[in-house]
Amino acid sequence: METKQGIENASEGLKAVDSDQLIALHGELSWFHVYLMAFVVGPINLLSLLRPIPLHSFHSLSGTFPLPLFLGRLSHAVSVVVMVVGVVVIHHETPPPQLLSSGEITPLPAAQLPHSSSGWRQDIKKYKIEETHKKLGTSKCRLSRKLSTKEVQEDGFIQCPERVFSGIQPTGVPHLGNYVGAISNWVKLQEEGNSMMVSIVDLHSITVQQDPAELRENIQTMAACLLACGIDSDKTILFQQSTDKSKRVSDPKVGLFTYPILQAADILLYKSTLVPVGEDQITHLELARDLARSFNRKYGLIFPRCSQLLGDVAKIRSLKDPSSKMSKSDPNPMSRIDLSDSPDEICDKIGKAVTDSLSKDITYDLDLRPGVANLIDLHSSLTGQSVEEIVKYVQNQGMNKKTYKDYLASVVNDKVQPMNAEMNRLLSDRGHLNSVLKNGQDKASSIAVNTMSDVMSLVGFR
Repeated sequence: METKQGIENASEGLKAVDSDQLIALHGELSWFHVYLMAFVVGPINLLSLLRPIPLHSFHSLSGTFPLPLFLGRLSHAVSVVVMVVGVVVIHHETPPPQLLSSGEITPLPAAQLPHSSSGWRQDIKKYKIEETHKKLGTSKCRLSRKLSTKEVQEDGFIQCPERVFSGIQPTGVPHLGNYVGAISNWVKLQEEGNSMMVSIVDLHSITVQQDPAELRENIQTMAACLLACGIDSDKTILFQQSTDKSKRVSDPKVGLFTYPILQAADILLYKSTLVPVGEDQITHLELARDLARSFNRKYGLIFPRCSQLLGDVAKIRSLKDPSSKMSKSDPNPMSRIDLSDSPDEICDKIGKAVTDSLSKDITYDLDLRPGVANLIDLHSSLTGQSVEEIVKYVQNQGMNKKTYKDYLASVVNDKVQPMNAEMNRLLSDRGHLNSVLKNGQDKASSIAVNTMSDVMSLVGFR
C-alpha cells in the first residue's frame, strides 16, 4: 500500500511537468534527472525494496530465490544507490547557474533551487542563456556587443529596443489608399516617438519588368511624396533599399516567388520588432519570425521577435469598382485619387465615382450600398470623424449624393493639395532629396553592417 501510494503521489507531481520541460538538450537537463532519481524514483524503489518477501516466493523443493524477483529487487537497489549519490551530489556540487540582472553569471545557491514545474522552466532557460553567453563571448564570435539579461526572452528571441520598419515600392505616385492605409500611420507612429525606418523598396519593385530611367525617377518621386506627407528625416530613417547606383534592372520573374524571402531579409537585417502590414502580408511576417527563431536556435540569439501592426482604418476601395481595393495597377486612372492630382481632377473623379440608384439620400450600408459606403469610409479616414458622425451631419445638411460628392471633393482637396504642393517643391530640389536619401542610407547601413557582422561571426565566416 505504501508503495502504491508513493507511486500515485509521484505521478500527481509529474503531471504538472510539460513535455517540453522534459526534453534533454545536450545535457542541459541533467540536474533535473538527478533530482528525479534522488527524490522520486529512488524513494519509490526504496519502499519496494523494504517490502517483506513472502515465503511462498521460494521454490518449495529447491529453496532457490526466483530469478524475476531477484532482478526486480536488484534494480530497486540500484535506484536507491543512485538516490543516495544524487543527494550527495546535490549538496556538494555546484547547482545550475543563473544570470543575475547585472549580466554576470553566478552560481545559484542550493537552497534557492525551485522544485515546481515553472521553476524548472526558469532553470532550463537560465542554463541556456549561460550557454549562449559562453558562445557569444568567445574570441571566435566577435559580436558587436554582449547580450544582457533583459535581451533574452523565453520564446527564442532577444529583446531589442523597439524599431518599426516598413517599406513602399516606388511604382508611381501614391494614391489616397496608400496614404490612408500606410503613410498616415507611419507619420502617426513617428510623432508618437517610435524608432522608425521607412524604406523605398526598389529591389521589391523589380519583381516585375521596370524601365531603369522610370524607376530612378519614381524613387525620387516617392521620397518627395513621403516627406510631403509628413515623414521627418530627422525622426525617421528614410532610405533607398538598394545602394548600387550602377544597378541595371532585368526581368527576374522568379522574384514573384521569392518576394516573401526578400521581405523577411529586410525585417531581420534591421532587427525590426514592429512591422505595419495588411492582413494579406501576415503570412510573410510569420515567415520572417520562423527564420529568425530557426537561426537563433541553431547559431545563437541575435534576432528579436517581429510583430505585426494592424491598423483599424477602413480599406479604401476603387472609385469605379467598390468590390476591389484602390490600386496603382488599375489601368483606369478614374478608379483612384493620386496625391499628385489637381483640384479639378479630384472633383471629376469623385463626381464620377460609382454609387447606386437605391436612394438619393446618404446612408451607410456596405452590403447594399458599397459605393456610397466607400465614399464615407474615405471621408472618415481623412478627417478622423466616425461614420455615424459623417452620416448624421450630411443628413442634417440635407445633402443628396451629388451635393455630398461635391462636399467630399472639397474635403479631399483640403488634405491633398498641401501635400501636392510640397511634393512639387521637393522635386525641384533634387540635391536635397539625394542628401536625405544618402543620410538615411548611412544610418541604415550602420545597422545592417552590425547585423551582418554578428551573423557572419555566429555562422563561422569570421
